[in-house]
Amino acid sequence: MDLTMMMMRQSPKDASEQLVEWANRRFNLGWTVQSLQQSTPTKARQELLAASEKFVAENRLGSAINEALACKTDAELESYLREKLGVNMPDSMRYLEGEDRENAIRSRVETVLRAELLHFERTILLDVLDQLWRDHLYAMDQLRDAIGYRAFSQQDPRIEYKREGSRIFNGMLELVRDRVTDYIFKARLSP
Repeated sequence: MDLTMMMMRQSPKDASEQLVEWANRRFNLGWTVQSLQQSTPTKARQELLAASEKFVAENRLGSAINEALACKTDAELESYLREKLGVNMPDSMRYLEGEDRENAIRSRVETVLRAELLHFERTILLDVLDQLWRDHLYAMDQLRDAIGYRAFSQQDPRIEYKREGSRIFNGMLELVRDRVTDYIFKARLSP
């Protein structure tokens, strides 16, 4: 809704059309551009919230996946994806069979129906990775400055640099997993 409000400043007609198309495809609300323009933003938001709660309660994601998996031919699947989800079937899916095909279909439907959540997860991961990568580079600079002192204790500085660098890198990967998990589980999404 916030994105639509920002787009309204640039091109109100396009923003309204995109919101109506998205809401109808996702929640099957039966909106028109005219009905959206006649309602208040608060009322539209409440309708979207109610539709979203109904979407989750009725497990429509699972239903959409099952409907897509029920398509036996590529033509049926392509028609389903285009009509119900508004996306085309990738060429790579045409040549898959068995479990690989099912996984690809499941992934495609989830990607379309969970696009906002996937975007949120990706943003969290990139933010955490960016910060921890900078910290890692700083730690490697500190290690490079101090590694020469290992020669005094009869240790090869190059081997010690590799060993310590590997330990620091593995620690960074562990921190990425921990922080991303913490942020995602503690997140409170407000519509």
